[in-house]
Amino acid sequence: MMKKRMVAMILSVSITGSFLVSERGEANSDLPGAKGLDCTAIDCNQKTLTPIHSLLQIFQPKMDQDIISGGWAMNEGSTLPKDNPEAMQAFKKATRDLEGYRYQVVAVLGSQVVAGMNYSYLCTAKMSVPQAKTEYHIVTVYENLNGEANVTKTKKLLRVAQEGMSGGWQYNQGKPALKDNPKLRDDFKKAMADFVGTYYSPMVYLGNQVTNGTNYALFCSARETSLGAKRKFSIVTINRDLQDKASLVDIVDVSI
Repeated sequence: MMKKRMVAMILSVSITGSFLVSERGEANSDLPGAKGLDCTAIDCNQKTLTPIHSLLQIFQPKMDQDIISGGWAMNEGSTLPKDNPEAMQAFKKATRDLEGYRYQVVAVLGSQVVAGMNYSYLCTAKMSVPQAKTEYHIVTVYENLNGEANVTKTKKLLRVAQEGMSGGWQYNQGKPALKDNPKLRDDFKKAMADFVGTYYSPMVYLGNQVTNGTNYALFCSARETSLGAKRKFSIVTINRDLQDKASLVDIVDVSI
């Protein structure tokens, strides 16, 4: 479960002078297609290494680098909404009076310490109109230090074809879990059978695209097989061709 607040550590150094350290944070802007996360720097008035920088280097191995820098920290625990009550409380406050779309959280993806907290969610989304179709969005919520929350960014995960057009992506309108899509589950296993270096665990069946057979897009939790590797999230696209053979098409890391 992610913490809602990062208590600031103030380090007093009695040497010569005082130091002012500031933190800045920026999230990546493009999704999908980004291969990593933007990191932020701890800036100091002095150009030389100061005692506080030395202390940060001492503490750094014991703490998550993303938390220290103010960058995004992926949720390393359960992503289920019920297991992230603080993130869900912020989401409910932010979307209570939201117009245009109705969102439902599928997974809590990560957090970012700023002057308050940013949270990132994978959500189903429906426009607030009759017979609206399901879409899948990444939603970012900011909660300030006073507990006030609002939606700051949304990203659609697939390019959806217009009505009557062919060749574009169509969002999955059925159940998202692979346990409810056994044929797709088997195709995913076959397509990824020879892939090494990173383990991909499907979370959501996002949608499909008619091409040479059918492409399927799956939102996955991913982790390299090396010791100490951190979680990331990726969209894995597989193809089921006209001969019913499954193969890997593409893997794109998701930037939140």
